[in-house]
Amino acid sequence: MARSREVLVIRGRLDRAGRFLLQRSRSTPFVRQWPIIEESEIGVTVELLDPGGQVLHREAAEVRPEIGCEPGETQTYRVTAYIELRDDAAFVRLMRGDLQLWREAIPEPATLDVKLARVRVNRQAPVGLRLRYSPPGEAAHITVVYKWGPRRFRPIYIGRPRAELSVNLRDLPGGDDCRLVVTYSNGLRSAHAATPRFRMPLLGPTVTVVRPNGETPIVARTPVILEGMAYDPERAGGAKSEDIVWLVDGEQVATGLIASVDGMKAGRHRVTLAYRAQPGAEASATVRVEETQVPTADDWPEWDPIAGNN
Repeated sequence: MARSREVLVIRGRLDRAGRFLLQRSRSTPFVRQWPIIEESEIGVTVELLDPGGQVLHREAAEVRPEIGCEPGETQTYRVTAYIELRDDAAFVRLMRGDLQLWREAIPEPATLDVKLARVRVNRQAPVGLRLRYSPPGEAAHITVVYKWGPRRFRPIYIGRPRAELSVNLRDLPGGDDCRLVVTYSNGLRSAHAATPRFRMPLLGPTVTVVRPNGETPIVARTPVILEGMAYDPERAGGAKSEDIVWLVDGEQVATGLIASVDGMKAGRHRVTLAYRAQPGAEASATVRVEETQVPTADDWPEWDPIAGNN
């Protein structure tokens, strides 16, 4: 039976002295988009070598300059290279012309096993993970992703491999299909594992009034900008604009996250942003509207270009 496809993803930083530092490299069976290779003053290739050092395959690497802000700062480059692994490959290296920038033996396939430290998961206490993985290389790392539904996920940890890891789910979305997915890279090759699915209580949407904030007085009879935020990650597609309404003193005046309302009369008014998809999900601000001694634009006389009364 043929081995499944595995593509090495080599990432790192290259300086003007030809020193390459490997950073968070991995392998993957899927490549959404291969690097776009453009003309560069630094041409770098990635190569697979057999045990005797003979080149088996070669691909061009993407090299992009890093932009620094300090005058005279040393120029560095971000290098990204993809190359499909072969059974007869023993080494992988980066070359610039005849200059070898970096070389490393290809390790054995990575392995990973993940277990929850306790069966019941809740928001009140951090979740413990127990990890068993194959020997790590110098650039080994793990990534923990929290998933709470189809195409709904968030990375919550990236760092060095650890046998035990504690993660806090207190402020993360909930649902009936939650789990933690862990990716382990031994420095070059990756393995994946996930916890059993568990249920987390729903967090519910978050609604915030950004403007008006209630601190700055508003001039009577002038347009008022309404700006808010509605965050509902537990709903497929998130918060929708048609479910977001604005009310002034209990009367609906606009819809959507950004809107405006015609000038309000002098006095105190309650501005509310309500998320209709979840009853009770709303936020309010009390604003102070004041008269002004200076005529507003609505009170200016009509401009007559012939009379010149401008």
